[in-house]
Amino acid sequence: MALVYISSTYQDLRDHRTGVHEAVKRLHHVPIGMEDYQASEKRPLDRCLEDVRRCRAYIGVIAWRYGFIPRGQRDSITSLEYQEAGRHSIPRLMFLSPDSDWPATLRDANNQRITGFRDELRQRHICDTFESVKDLQYKVAASLKHELGDGIAIPPLLPFRCDREDQYSDLTTAMDARRAAGATDHSVTVAFASGMEPQALNKFVQCVQADATTLLGAHPENPCAWFDVPWPTDASAASIQGAFLRTLARRLSASEPTPAGIAARLRALNAPTIIHSRVFTDRWSMESELALHAIVSACRELQVPSHHGAVVVLLSIDYREPQGLLGRYGTVKRNRQVQDALAGIGSHWKDCPHVVIARELRDVERFHAETWADGEAVQELVQGADMRTDIGKIFTALQAQPMRPLAAKLRSLLEWKISESRR
Repeated sequence: MALVYISSTYQDLRDHRTGVHEAVKRLHHVPIGMEDYQASEKRPLDRCLEDVRRCRAYIGVIAWRYGFIPRGQRDSITSLEYQEAGRHSIPRLMFLSPDSDWPATLRDANNQRITGFRDELRQRHICDTFESVKDLQYKVAASLKHELGDGIAIPPLLPFRCDREDQYSDLTTAMDARRAAGATDHSVTVAFASGMEPQALNKFVQCVQADATTLLGAHPENPCAWFDVPWPTDASAASIQGAFLRTLARRLSASEPTPAGIAARLRALNAPTIIHSRVFTDRWSMESELALHAIVSACRELQVPSHHGAVVVLLSIDYREPQGLLGRYGTVKRNRQVQDALAGIGSHWKDCPHVVIARELRDVERFHAETWADGEAVQELVQGADMRTDIGKIFTALQAQPMRPLAAKLRSLLEWKISESRR
């Protein structure tokens, strides 16, 4: 993974710059350019030149505008960036728009400077031309891959593995209880996970899916099967339960949509299995709580001996964020109803080790982010670089942050540290 500087004028090449950014990222490198400052060509010259010097490659996209000339300078910022890359022996990959078929509205009225700049580039480099944004993306990717190769990919879920140990502990405790019960216990485990939308519950579920084989204690040669079952939109508890079982039976290719028919199919699969359904609280009604109880009861009827592989039914409860003053009261009220419903299920099944209510996903604290940064997976990527100082800056104003926005910051930090460690 390397820093790659993208240089061009802005207003006339906005879509092209976006395309180049995407091409650079697909090769797992980090694009740097005016988007990191402000959407204006009058950007700080010193900052631009400093960023050019920090990069391992320079991409110049030149059309028919010469660009802004800072006070006290004779050349445009785009030209000065190009010159700075040359002074520091940074590879310069140059791409020119066509000589013709370029809109007159996107050309300088006086084209003497831009024509001279383009002629200079052709004399010094083997320049490639582009006909469209997609054509530019393809050519940038090919040239950059030849120059730098592929970068190091950051595992997509890595930033989301920060501070979720409590929830994993709740799930593993339930699975340990299932294994401890021995061969005589044929019960299916029913687990609930929940969290507000900014806590990225869907990413937590993806982490569970990625770790399912380990979580269920399965042998690597007998990987876990995963089935997603949409939560029914029916009105009554009985119809929700019936729709859930019918959909599950179809997904499993079971002979009949009954607990007995579904259990027979699970035994025939002979593999550890997770069945997942996602519940959104904006669809919640009073019948939904009864439906959850009904589905838990139905799942408890699924008898699958342990030698066929553990079976978990995972219900993820996605609390909706309040939107506006008018919607806030109703959303908060529904979320509270769902929380009370989960507490009621936990109380009703408190003596059953195979029904588990995992702790609700909460904001990530600085300590846990630092612990994540010190972990083996992160340290291997950044080659032992210090992450704690930068994480401290992320948490300057807040001691705890929601997972989704924090994960975006952690990913950006990882990209930065990886590129710095490999310069």
